[in-house]
Amino acid sequence: MWDRTGHPVRAGQGPWRPYEELSDQRQLQSLEAAATAIHLFETRAMTCPGREAEVFLPQPDISRDPGSTEQTTDPTAIRWQEIKKNFQAVVEEARTTPETARQLFNFCTMYRRDNDEVIQGVRSNFTELGIPSDYLSP
Repeated sequence: MWDRTGHPVRAGQGPWRPYEELSDQRQLQSLEAAATAIHLFETRAMTCPGREAEVFLPQPDISRDPGSTEQTTDPTAIRWQEIKKNFQAVVEEARTTPETARQLFNFCTMYRRDNDEVIQGVRSNFTELGIPSDYLSP
């Protein structure tokens, strides 16, 4: 951190002294070093150890509408957003189309058809989602 300020380590101070007893130049260099350190912590260019470290991290952006989807460039997050959107579309269609409801039910129970508890759980979930139970396979 001191390298970034261009000043000697600890502003050239040898043994510890109260801040007020430092020369004006050393006080200024110490303030500049503190500001540099805070900036490096905030931008995560430098880690901040200790339990008070989060004090230096920027506050989360609370101006964003929590109901809106978060914008990201992470390919995995983008794929999951697409999967969620497509799943919601399939559920919407399954509410009115028996064949879609059956296909979705078969997909959801694909590897667990021998487990009555799982089958009943999926049927219950479909009812909660508004998919008529008479659309489903017996």
